[in-house]
Amino acid sequence: MGRKNDDIIKLVYKEWKKAKCGQEEGHPDEETLACYIEGRLSIEKTKEIEEHFTRCTKCPEILFFNSAIGEGLPEKTPQAFIDKAKGLVKDKALVFEIAAQIKNGILELISASGDILIDQELVPVSLLRSRNIKGFKDEVTLFKDLKDIRVELKIRVKPARKALLEVSVNDRYTGRPLKEIRVSLLKDGVEMESYLSDTGKASFENIRFGRYEIDITGPKGSSGIIILDLNV
Repeated sequence: MGRKNDDIIKLVYKEWKKAKCGQEEGHPDEETLACYIEGRLSIEKTKEIEEHFTRCTKCPEILFFNSAIGEGLPEKTPQAFIDKAKGLVKDKALVFEIAAQIKNGILELISASGDILIDQELVPVSLLRSRNIKGFKDEVTLFKDLKDIRVELKIRVKPARKALLEVSVNDRYTGRPLKEIRVSLLKDGVEMESYLSDTGKASFENIRFGRYEIDITGPKGSSGIIILDLNV
């Protein structure tokens, strides 16, 4: 196996293993992925892995992210999987990624892009460490520009390992709320809630900690996606 495929497989394995706590089991392990790429799995096992790829968003995304792994997949890999994976990563300018950890009611950002609201001031998330800001009590509000829109996400910690998520979508240049915006909450590729809004706002209450995707769709198609990982 080439060095490039080795590195990608290790990345996939590391990412899903790190995130599997509290999530659905069943991601392929490192050896299985290696055998799949080399075409050494049985027909039954190959079908099982490919069925997993159609349900999972994490594995296809990591496989294709910053790589040309598509050229190394078996010739019989379903085109639907390849198209899906490429679509997930084809434009990172439309992705708002946030990973946070909650301990004793304190929300700590592990990684995030965009800006954060602190005392009515928008501060780049990358500056938190230099300002010695390690956590936030109860809630945090984050912003990111995704091409022509500005997305605001408020995360409010609630009891029993739950959170309130509030999403606002405005025109990046005028600041006006966008109309006819659909905001959908997905977990493991399954839609949990979806709202069509004329005010550019949507709320998701009593969301259990875990990994979610929030899809933002306008009249012209996909406008952006929020990838949110909340852990304890």
